Amino acid sequence: MGNARAQLRRIAFAIAASAVVLALDSVAQAATISVNTTADDNTVNGNCTLREAVRAHNSHAAVDACLAGTGDDAIVVPSGTYNLSIPGDSEDAAATGDLDLSELVQIIGTAPAATIIDGGDLDRVFHVLPGASVLLHSLTIRNGKLDSDGPTYEGGGVLSVAADTVIDSCVITGNDSNYSGGGVAAIDGTLTIRDSTLSANRCNFGTGSNGCAVSITGTSATAATLLVEGTTISGNRNQSGFASAVYVNGTGEGDTLLTMRNSTISDNFGDTVMGTSTSGGIYVNDGPLVNGGDTTADLNNVTIVDNTDVGVYGFSNTPATVRVDLRNSIVADNDTYDCEGRVFSGGHNVIGDAVPPFMLSIRVCDFSMAAGDQVVADPLLDALANNGGATETRAPQVGSPALNAGSQLPPGSGGTACEADDQRGVARFGCDSGAYDDGATAGCAAEALSGCRTTTAASLLMKDKDADGPGAGDRLVWKWRDDLSVTSDFDDPTAGTRYSACVYGDDGGTLVLVATVAAGGICGSRNCWLAANDGYRFSDMDALQDGIKKVSFKASAAPGAARVQFQGGGMGLNYTGLPLDTDVRVQLTRSDSALCWESAFGLESVQKSGTALLKAKLP
Repeated sequence: MGNARAQLRRIAFAIAASAVVLALDSVAQAATISVNTTADDNTVNGNCTLREAVRAHNSHAAVDACLAGTGDDAIVVPSGTYNLSIPGDSEDAAATGDLDLSELVQIIGTAPAATIIDGGDLDRVFHVLPGASVLLHSLTIRNGKLDSDGPTYEGGGVLSVAADTVIDSCVITGNDSNYSGGGVAAIDGTLTIRDSTLSANRCNFGTGSNGCAVSITGTSATAATLLVEGTTISGNRNQSGFASAVYVNGTGEGDTLLTMRNSTISDNFGDTVMGTSTSGGIYVNDGPLVNGGDTTADLNNVTIVDNTDVGVYGFSNTPATVRVDLRNSIVADNDTYDCEGRVFSGGHNVIGDAVPPFMLSIRVCDFSMAAGDQVVADPLLDALANNGGATETRAPQVGSPALNAGSQLPPGSGGTACEADDQRGVARFGCDSGAYDDGATAGCAAEALSGCRTTTAASLLMKDKDADGPGAGDRLVWKWRDDLSVTSDFDDPTAGTRYSACVYGDDGGTLVLVATVAAGGICGSRNCWLAANDGYRFSDMDALQDGIKKVSFKASAAPGAARVQFQGGGMGLNYTGLPLDTDVRVQLTRSDSALCWESAFGLESVQKSGTALLKAKLP
């Protein structure tokens, strides 16, 4: 029974760190050790320092004013800056140097900006020992430093060795190591980084320095795994080695696995080694073992932009043991080139087309383009900024090719689909490529707008063939007419105006379909939008933008001659609400204006309604 309970607790660490925090008081026999001073000492003087709290956890004995640990503990660290000031790096009892963690423990701060653990450039900050399970939550971990040579000098901020470590809602910054993992390093075991920022970490002093933000190395017959979610990795620097941001290295018989979701890798600084490009973003590498395990990376809704040297690099000493799978992601504007080596597309990626400064025969990622992939000159992203959520993100600008370019399968449905939420935790409605998603509110409000231009002449056809969600036989046709629209009402969708068709049930109270068409763009070999004397026309028979194939805007002052029409079909139409048994409202919205068009279909205007079909007409 004891082993089973311990296993369940370890699973809880890896799957839901936040749930663990909320359940602290209910964990049987767990001790809560409260730190009450920012001092760093081992003196019996009536206080409980962070170092003493860690020693109490490790020893299962009271230390100074710290309660005795049980091996299953929570150490609560209030707001303040905790400067580690006792030098020493040759013991694992947390008496000097770094804070060594040996069993099942949670180190819980108030918030990253409030609870700061500063290594003072004396040693690394945290060392997670083999067999331990550790949660680091709501902390800033900074100024850890290792400048001696040797394989144990990894992880300037955090080193996890054959352990289960979760870093949740933390900032890892300003740390430095001679070897791999200037910010965080894992050797075997499981490392999870969630809703965190890794910035301005370095690994500058040795020729073997790799992964200056985070590295994982698999050395044994057991799989080593790294999961990164909702995290931003920026401003990390490597001047002699591989990967300024993320390094994945499999040298043992077991597999070494990186899974990355909804994360941003931007503005990291790499270099070259003996004239060979390295990676400012992600470097995935295997060892020389013929019978070694696979080293793989699976990237979904990831943004990798503006890094020095290669964005994503899959290098294999032993053919076919390294594989990087990329889908619904942006890899663009990285120096040298965006991808190299064993990188494979799962579709719906936005890839840069810049010619590298050397090795001119390589222009873009060397893989076969898959459905929905785009090669672009500029992904049109804003700089890193606080756009909401726990971490900074790079939002797509108006007209960005990433808008609505992701898989049109229902978000969160698995396979090649986008993640259910974006990096900020905003629900995806449809899907943008990359970590940031405009969401439903980008084109459609959660409830129907008021004040739209209405009409008494309109028709609507919504067909969900087989009533099974997105499918090849699905259709959308909405037509609207009046005599009030002039060409200027439509602004200029060839250059800067994005349009969304929004379908609501419950008389405007429930949003059931968003179909957005970006401004400009190339569809096949021609411009998606064309200007006409009386309006604009859009055509994309591949229906890559929310399933929309044709849009037409015609301005006229003649009675009933002004027209708006949306037509679409196929997998991209994301129906979420058929049948609609109440009043239905359809609105067309402009991205840059409060101007909108509407038709309201009461029950009397519905001709057919069911789980697979809605047909309505006015008058």
